[in-house]
Amino acid sequence: MMSFLRRKPRDIEAAETVSVLTADERHERRRRRPKLFPTLARVLLAFCAGVLAGLSLCIRHSGAQRGSEARELAQRSLPQLTVLISAFGAERLAQLEAAVRHFSSCSLVQEVVVTHCGPLGGELERLLERLPMARLVHNEGVSFNNRFLPVAELRTDAIFMVDDDIKIPCYDLLPALEAWLYNQDLLVGYTARVHTISKQVAATELGEEARRIVESDAGPQQKAIAAKKLADSGAPALDGARYRYNGWWRVGWDSRYSIVLPTKGALVHRRWLASYSSEMPEEVRCFVDEQRQCEDLAMSFWIAQKTGKAPLLVRGTAVDAGKLAGVSTKKGSGDSALRGGQAHFGARSDCLNALATLFGGMPLRESRVILGSTHNWVFNRPANFLDIFSVDMLG
Repeated sequence: MMSFLRRKPRDIEAAETVSVLTADERHERRRRRPKLFPTLARVLLAFCAGVLAGLSLCIRHSGAQRGSEARELAQRSLPQLTVLISAFGAERLAQLEAAVRHFSSCSLVQEVVVTHCGPLGGELERLLERLPMARLVHNEGVSFNNRFLPVAELRTDAIFMVDDDIKIPCYDLLPALEAWLYNQDLLVGYTARVHTISKQVAATELGEEARRIVESDAGPQQKAIAAKKLADSGAPALDGARYRYNGWWRVGWDSRYSIVLPTKGALVHRRWLASYSSEMPEEVRCFVDEQRQCEDLAMSFWIAQKTGKAPLLVRGTAVDAGKLAGVSTKKGSGDSALRGGQAHFGARSDCLNALATLFGGMPLRESRVILGSTHNWVFNRPANFLDIFSVDMLG
């Protein structure tokens, strides 16, 4: 009885044998079957390669179109511009030479003018002798206001102001010039900032004293010093607001800007040079001399106050060789000189508040408009996605 229970029926043994053989066969088939993951990986790699190839063709096509701008310029008879480069010392002569040679090669550029303040060194003179395409304008003194002095015998109304450590590609000058032609009273440039109100508080005793000085018949120097003390103390401007200077991250996050930096590459009408030097309140220029920076903010304030409009931002590429060692960001450039990134932005915030006091309020206007070239396929997308499949894509 017990031996019978331990013994398996023949049909069960046969079934197990068949089951074992079937499992072996399945295992063999599974081993020979193509692997799914490597196949998907190849498909994804092929797709990515196709996308990269497509972008490469778009960029190449865009570059070919941009390269034809010289012929396009001749056909459309667009006016040219004058590049006004500010030179700052013998230690930056290599950057100056590279900037002059670069901008001189652009078909949109009529003339390159190099402005220099302070003693004229022999190295700079010898350099400009090797650069006959550039004209030197030397200004006595070391005032930062001299950057915006009128230049004699300019042949264009469009003035492209730029530091010697900033390089803008030639093909990015065209959309900026076209935008400026329809907005000649505005600053049109590539680098945006935005001001915000950090706090709104009541006027302090120091603020009332500064108000009395600014609104009195005191001299420009006294008004500039009062505004500077008020701003450096952390007190609000005379309108009761404490303003903060913000960089690109705030511009991108809030999708708005109120400042286009003229020294980072910007177009202005040449009349603003004369206006800054002769019509702008003298106490503002005194403040720039006292601070030894923020002349670009003073120009932005002045244009905004006279026009009541915001500047215009143009999408482009700005290569900044002096991002970490610029004139306004190196130690020793003034009482509020940069000692780290936070100190730089703090000093710029102080400038905003002092200028708001001297101008009697905040004239800067905000904008959300950004202009770009139609040659840029990445950003020049259609408003309606179905427009991509328009029948004219075949012809």
